[in-house]
Amino acid sequence: MRERNDQGAIARDWRFVRRALVAGAGPIGMMAAFILRLHHVETHVTDVVPADGYKAGLVKSIGGHYWNATETPAAEVAKRVGNIDLIVEATGIAPVAYELLNALGVNGVLVFTGVPGDRGGEFQIQGGHLMRQQVLWNQIVMGSVNANRSYFVQAVKDLGEIALRWPDALAKVITAHHPLENFEAALTTQPRDEVKAVFDIPDV
Repeated sequence: MRERNDQGAIARDWRFVRRALVAGAGPIGMMAAFILRLHHVETHVTDVVPADGYKAGLVKSIGGHYWNATETPAAEVAKRVGNIDLIVEATGIAPVAYELLNALGVNGVLVFTGVPGDRGGEFQIQGGHLMRQQVLWNQIVMGSVNANRSYFVQAVKDLGEIALRWPDALAKVITAHHPLENFEAALTTQPRDEVKAVFDIPDV
């Protein structure tokens, strides 16, 4: 999907990503959905909030499809919509992350972006079945966290294009503003419809 051109910039080829699934509609998952839709990828987003809620509406406003994961697991989504070429995991919950392998299609790529703590506890996977699937279906599972300067440059460009295409939707990604002195409440509470909360720091 990514290679460098002669100037060292990131060149992306989206021809092989026709259908994608994003697990988690928080800030990382939502921005992944924006990027995918910017490049005309059929995008499906799963989360545990209702299909008529704030996050679902935000996904739909950019042409994405929202699924309530408690009602329709990712594997069922794949059965209904067809081969999924790319899955972006943005939940940070290990059992959920590995369950996504059941939804990954032929020649698919699963990218872990969440960093789990102890949420979800221990779990078991069908190692033999999943290993056969990954080999025979030519699948890739990888993690991603770091980025160099060129990625940030590309991100600024992408955000500019997203802002022009979906200005209202992009503004709705920030769902709460907090003064810095209220940091404890902001960090320990999370409303059901929260996507991204930010601190407002006054100029000195």
